[in-house]
Amino acid sequence: KRLKSPLLKIFLCAVPLIICGTLVVFTSIEERRTRVNFVSLPLPQMKEIERQRFDGLKVAVLGDVHSGEGGLEELSGLIDKIKLREPDLVLLLGDYITSPRSVLNLPKLRADISERLARLAEFPHVAVLGNYESLSNAGQWLAVLRRHGIRAIENNVAEVSLPRGLVCVRGLGDSFSKRFRYIDFPDKCAAALKITITHDPAGVFDDRVRGLAFAAHTHCGQISLPLIGPLWVPSDAPQAAYCGLYTDNQRTLFVTSGVGTSILPIRFGAPSQWDLVTLKAVTPDN
Repeated sequence: KRLKSPLLKIFLCAVPLIICGTLVVFTSIEERRTRVNFVSLPLPQMKEIERQRFDGLKVAVLGDVHSGEGGLEELSGLIDKIKLREPDLVLLLGDYITSPRSVLNLPKLRADISERLARLAEFPHVAVLGNYESLSNAGQWLAVLRRHGIRAIENNVAEVSLPRGLVCVRGLGDSFSKRFRYIDFPDKCAAALKITITHDPAGVFDDRVRGLAFAAHTHCGQISLPLIGPLWVPSDAPQAAYCGLYTDNQRTLFVTSGVGTSILPIRFGAPSQWDLVTLKAVTPDN
């Protein structure tokens, strides 16, 4: 039978739209609730005795917090959760602050964020800056983070002594902010576990970068639709390296989805998370 009531037609058309809209909203809310993402990655090529020594190393990876003046309690709660996992090493990958243009008192927020991040300084750690720190005075960020006890570096190598052995963490400047400058590991890191960290994964695709690397910046697209993927990612990294694990014959890169949001306060298909990465001594025999 033909539908004669215009109101009934409108109702039947509106119901699916309302259901879809409600699902999108609830999914977005759920995916903005920060969770821990458990990941296992192979240790890079190194002497077998060293690989066995670092087998099972737990690395906490945190990026793109985008904390504002009203989000400091959430940041404190997140740090509490990271501390409960007792990582062996913490890697902080930048974009700790929300858009600087929305901040009323930038020096105070910079100090407040640094004070909270400093609670992770009880663990071995290394930090780099993101593009939002670069946009809001990179020099001041480095100085304030260091003043609060955070080992923040840019285009430099931090030597981290762990009970298992030496870890050399190379912190490269953010490519998106044009602060990337390639540096090599020093000779004293020859037998160490070598890790590269940076904000924008594009920096990892410098032809001279090899081995294990971690990056952030992409938010895994922040809005990533089924069958289509991310709508927009501000990075020159290859699309295959926008999110999660990327490998080729030169590098193993892990790109975290990150915690916060930028531009739009929405996440869809790209959950808010920090990562607890376990490095494993994978050999041909296992």
